[in-house]
This record gives sequence, structure tokens and C-alpha cells, in this order.
Amino acid sequence: MLSVTDVTSGYGSTMVLRKLSLLAPEGKVTAIVGRNGSGKTTLVRTIMGYNKLQTGAVHLADQEIGYLPTARRARLGIGYVPQGRHIFPELTVAENLEMGKTVGSDRRDREIMTERIYTMFPILAERRDQKGGTMSGGQQQMAAIGRALIGGPKLLLLDEPSEGIQPSIVGEIEQHILKLKQQLGLTVLIAEQDVQLIKVVADICHVIERGRIIDTLERCEFVDTDLLERRLEL
Repeated sequence: MLSVTDVTSGYGSTMVLRKLSLLAPEGKVTAIVGRNGSGKTTLVRTIMGYNKLQTGAVHLADQEIGYLPTARRARLGIGYVPQGRHIFPELTVAENLEMGKTVGSDRRDREIMTERIYTMFPILAERRDQKGGTMSGGQQQMAAIGRALIGGPKLLLLDEPSEGIQPSIVGEIEQHILKLKQQLGLTVLIAEQDVQLIKVVADICHVIERGRIIDTLERCEFVDTDLLERRLEL
């Protein structure tokens, strides 16, 4: 579903990603795991188009998108939940979800997806008239995921979904990510440093360090071992 090839990107003249390559297979949860400053968020922002691609290529399925505007990438089927969620605090849950409807082209499909989101996240249905800024971090994360799903993306990018979430709620976020794959058939790319969350949800894990992928692990290699922890200590 997603192919990143020899990508160099960063901020101004400062390059963070250096000839980075990875694949995210269709229908799988692919994780990018690394310490703070390793390049996780820069990678997600580059895929989405917020950071300019200096060299390399980004393909969504068989289409090159690396030099397309962010809005065009969204319409081609990429949903994005940024680090920190960034829901609209003064808008209600229903209004936040409504903002996501600007992406999809079929109104009926968007309405069907809205009902599926309320079914998947019952707390959002209960609090559809509550302002986003008054909800807990976990509830805001659900609203942000719901907003990204309204347009019916093929690929969902999640940047640090556990950030600012109480440990007792992280398990709920894990189960919601699994539902995205199992119930919606979504391809998910998640940037995260919580190793335990990764072990629950990921099928494939790319370890990033200093803007490069230093290892790629299959689920059978990291789920019941401490191999992932050891890689992060390198």
C-alpha cells in the first residue's frame, strides 16, 4: 500500500531523514518505532506532505505522491492523526467529525462511515454534543481517529497515539487500532515509542535511528521476545 524509497527530508536546510526506505503492506499494521528525535514524526509528516521531499519517492499503491500537495494526498486515500491529536477544542464531537467530511467525494459513503464511527467508538456517540476540548486525552484521540476515517482512507497514519494518554486508557487505543485493521481492512502506519503498544498491534516493525531504518522485524520476532527493546538500546 505504501512504499518509501531513498527519502531525504527535514526542516529547511536541516535533513532529518537520510535515504530512508520502507514498505507498509496492504491490510497490515506497520510500526515505526524509535526514541525521541529519531525521525518518526518527520517521516509521517513527509508521507503526508507537510515536510518537503528533498530526494527519493513515496508511492501510495502504484501512484507516486511524493511531490503532490497535502490535500491531494488526503483525497487519494491517506488519513492522518497528528501527534497531539489537534482536534478543534471549541467544536463539538459531531462538528469535529464533520470537518473530516471535506475529504471524501461520496456523501452517502461519508454518512455511512459516520454511523460506523459512532458504533466503533460509543463514547463519541454519547458525547457528540460535547466540546472536544473538554474531553479526556483518550476521548480526543478517538475523535481524531474518527475525523480521519470519515473520508474513507486506504491508509491511516497515526503519530504517537499513546502520547498524553493515561496508561489505563492505552489498552483501549490498542483495541481500536486492531479494529481498524480487522473491521475496516485498513492499512495502518503508526509512529510510536511505546514498545508494549507496538507488541499488541503491529504486524511489522521498522526501527528508526538518526533518520534511517536500522532494522525491520516481523511480528514473530518481537511479540514474545525482548528483541525490540534491545534494538532500541543500540
